[in-house]
Amino acid sequence: MSAAGEGLERPVGGAAGGSWSFSAAIGIISFSVLLYEILLTRIFSVVLLYHFAYVAISLALLGFSVGATWVHYHPSLHAPDRIGRTTAVYGAAFGLSILGCALFLIHFRPPGVNLYRGLNLPTFQYLLWTYAAATLPFVLSGVCVSALLTAGRAAIGRLYGFDLLGASLGAVAVIPVIDALGAPQGMLVAAAAASASGLVLVGRGRGVFKLLPAGMLLVVVATSVASAGTSALVLRFAKGRLEEGLLFEQWNSFSRVTAVRRRGHGVKIRIDSGAATVIYPASQHWLLETGIHSPAMRLRRDGDVLIIGPGGGMEVATAARLGLRTITGVELNPLVIELSTRRFASLAGGLYDRENVRIVNSEGRSFLARSSQQFDIIVLTLVDTWAATAAGAFSLSENNLYTVEGFSTYLEHLRDDGILSITRWYFPARPSESLRLVALARAALDETGVNAPNQHCVVIEDGERPPQATLLLKKSPFTGEELDALESMVASKPGWSFLLNPRGDDHSTFSALATTLDPESFYAKYPYDVSPPTDERPFFFYSVRRGDLWNTFRSDFHRIPDVTNIGAFLLVGSFVADAVFVALLIGFPLLVTRPGLRAPGRSVAPVLGYFACLGVGFMMIEVVLMQRFILFLGHPTYALTVVLFVLLCAGGLGSIYCGRLAPSAIRARLPLGLGLIAGLGLVYAGGLRFLFDWAIGFPLEARVSLSVLCLAPLGFLLGTCFPGGVRLLGDRAEALIPWSWAINGATSVLGSALAILLAMNWGFGIALLAGSASYGVALLCLLSIRGPTADPGP
Repeated sequence: MSAAGEGLERPVGGAAGGSWSFSAAIGIISFSVLLYEILLTRIFSVVLLYHFAYVAISLALLGFSVGATWVHYHPSLHAPDRIGRTTAVYGAAFGLSILGCALFLIHFRPPGVNLYRGLNLPTFQYLLWTYAAATLPFVLSGVCVSALLTAGRAAIGRLYGFDLLGASLGAVAVIPVIDALGAPQGMLVAAAAASASGLVLVGRGRGVFKLLPAGMLLVVVATSVASAGTSALVLRFAKGRLEEGLLFEQWNSFSRVTAVRRRGHGVKIRIDSGAATVIYPASQHWLLETGIHSPAMRLRRDGDVLIIGPGGGMEVATAARLGLRTITGVELNPLVIELSTRRFASLAGGLYDRENVRIVNSEGRSFLARSSQQFDIIVLTLVDTWAATAAGAFSLSENNLYTVEGFSTYLEHLRDDGILSITRWYFPARPSESLRLVALARAALDETGVNAPNQHCVVIEDGERPPQATLLLKKSPFTGEELDALESMVASKPGWSFLLNPRGDDHSTFSALATTLDPESFYAKYPYDVSPPTDERPFFFYSVRRGDLWNTFRSDFHRIPDVTNIGAFLLVGSFVADAVFVALLIGFPLLVTRPGLRAPGRSVAPVLGYFACLGVGFMMIEVVLMQRFILFLGHPTYALTVVLFVLLCAGGLGSIYCGRLAPSAIRARLPLGLGLIAGLGLVYAGGLRFLFDWAIGFPLEARVSLSVLCLAPLGFLLGTCFPGGVRLLGDRAEALIPWSWAINGATSVLGSALAILLAMNWGFGIALLAGSASYGVALLCLLSIRGPTADPGP
């Protein structure tokens, strides 16, 4: 053994791959990778626009692929007598790069950067530096994992199983880490775990490489101690702007909530430095009575009101001033509840201490699905967060509140004469959101058999800045008395006007949509997509037509007038950039790679095609399932934790099981497993909706248990595919494992983007079917792999 390798474990070859230290090392690395990845999505959502959270996923998978490609061209990294040194060096570098990335994101802000002003040269350069800093940890971790898988290929089932199990623990750990420390400080946990991975393969000798992981751990601990009580790891720049005068800052798993003193008194609460809500002082509550959100409450002063997303309490204060009988608020973010009901409760005059006021921490539709209560008024005022959850990072800005099924749920929980009031931003030159509200109202009313939807809808515009419009929707037609009252409100308020009035004095476009007998023709002719979103395709804020994406990109990207549509441009741009990088970093090297990849009579194309299909299919299925389970489980965090943990944990067990099978059993069972995955995808695409409709009223514990039972079989099967394919490579395993890992990671990048592109344009069901079809293609590739198998054994 060389001096450099002194103190490391005994040399490891094919059989030594079964060493449990390999399994522990790869599990720790995967834990830190997933933890870092999700923390990065949260920081990107705050520092950049929330759409950039998706980019973090692309960087992770692409970085893994680059690391695996590096291992192929440097086989000494997985040599038996150097694998311990590789893990020590690259593991320590992985930890150091996480720490460096955190400090970069917190403190680096070049002049001239403001994302709301568009993509100028300083902003473009800033994004490039940000991507480079964020990608480096994934590249280094990719080197570690690929080297360990190659060196320990004899126990590929167990190693890949621990890779998935470690990632599943990272999915669970991220929630308490963010809740306790916040995302920037949570990076220290990821850095510590990354550094600790190198200790697992280091013995008791005096080798210098033994000091690297231990030294990196000391650096992390020292940074943690030094930063305690300081602003070293506290975000101060967001969206290119300096944040000053913060009264409050705290993170949870799906947002960063800050509070600042508001001009004109009160406190402004910001979520991920984007969307804002205000806690108004009690002395100003009288001003809220005549806001654009108030007409429904002024018509039903003695009723029961449900407020979805009350935020700082503007609608609650209005309802209290108007004397409504009971006031129920359903707020998703517990930190917003904390600020409104406790920390700044006295500012609002103890608004939430009233006997007739109740606040519930839940998602609006999920709350209604488990409630039998009916209301006179249901209010949603500008309910969006502009904050990417870790699950939302995969699915951009979908919102289950604004779908046909959501509107139907609201109508079901209104009394016969009740009113649904929804307020959104209104831009006269591009009234996509307000028109889409009318489209949703029409679709929901059509399901109840209403023949004259224009008699059930009123839309009022407030032309004062910021411009807003409120839709009022009833199950029964508006009465003459109610319309008289609304016309009096509009006449008495400067800047107000009707966009839609059953009496006909309104905006022609809104009237045309409400009265047309062929709404599909209206949607086809309108310049933007204002068709009603559904739970299958819940992208309310995405209004770009499929054929107009490039033209809209050219006209809008550099000035970003509509921040909600920029996500589509980023998604397409990421997909194209990822495809180019995959071609350059993996495709081109494969064309000129060493002859060792090829063997007489055995083509490499089916092998790499097999692993490519696994990458595409797994990510597409995972993305869709996380979206589908949000509504069922009632919270984005629950969906993230349950779906990721169950799929990864069950997949880890499936991989370990596969590693214990004889080669003949793998050859017989792997094709069956691929066919079952494709079949389950078909079942989930068509059957999950019926399961959710049946069980959505169950207690949370029962819904989580049902989710586990539903996802575990699929996860188990998914976990067998990669190690099973590697076991069948036989004598080509050493040469092809790095390439297989690189191809799998690279196509996962494309799969995640493709899933969202399909969902945004055709729905999540189509995306799930596409993911299932990918496993069908993998089956065809597997059947095309020829040649003898010399599996090294479990």
